[in-house]
Amino acid sequence: MPGSYQRVLLHIVFSTHQRTPSLTPERRSRIFPYMGGLLRELGCEFVMVNGFTDHAHVICSLPVSHSLMDLVGRLKANSSKWIRRAVPDMEDFHWQTGYAAFSFSRKHLDAVCRYVQHQESHHQKRTFEEEYRELLDLAGVPYEEQHLFA
Repeated sequence: MPGSYQRVLLHIVFSTHQRTPSLTPERRSRIFPYMGGLLRELGCEFVMVNGFTDHAHVICSLPVSHSLMDLVGRLKANSSKWIRRAVPDMEDFHWQTGYAAFSFSRKHLDAVCRYVQHQESHHQKRTFEEEYRELLDLAGVPYEEQHLFA
């Protein structure tokens, strides 16, 4: 078989450094579209980026040309660099080290998109930390509480 083919849909979640609530609605309206452009440049089928004041959710495909770690690393590094240059008062911005990534089937794409689309309303009821634990628990991802938000 001469070609390599894959369709891996991902829901990726990561926070701002120390979960600083620096992603105001105005900033998100600039930052998240930029991140979508980066994902397209990296060869992803970009679906959506959304989030709240202290974190981002990304829905995209994993291109055959990148590992998950490489893709997330490039997305975070390149977007941080752009944010520090292009967004006023964010010259010290960084994403937190680490991320969570979950694969899902195409039949669940609409449900995952609805979930990510409604971040504002989710976070009227719970914190990012509560959401993150719930996502990890639902996916059956083992974690050590003391390392979760260090």
